[in-house]
Amino acid sequence: MDKEELILREAPMLSMSVSIGSFEAKTKFAELLRNVEKGFSYSITRNGKTVAVLQSTAANKKSAGIAALNRLSTRASLIQASGVIHSQNLSIADIQELKNDGRKY
Repeated sequence: MDKEELILREAPMLSMSVSIGSFEAKTKFAELLRNVEKGFSYSITRNGKTVAVLQSTAANKKSAGIAALNRLSTRASLIQASGVIHSQNLSIADIQELKNDGRKY
């Protein structure tokens, strides 16, 4: 087993992205897609700089969900610190203001 095969085998367990050059990615695209289906992730580089990431849509959805949760958590902390929500009884104006604030992001 060569070094590349070992890296490809260990990548999902290490939760890391394997770096691969654009020419090699083009040459091995079908193989990369099969590995992505198994949970691998690849950073595709050109001249040593990452230009694309190849990962499963499940990983994208998970990352997007975590980012959304973090934004909601931050927003909730800011609202709580502002004192707008001080009881369970919110006025219509308070709800409208919170709704409009949420649309800014």
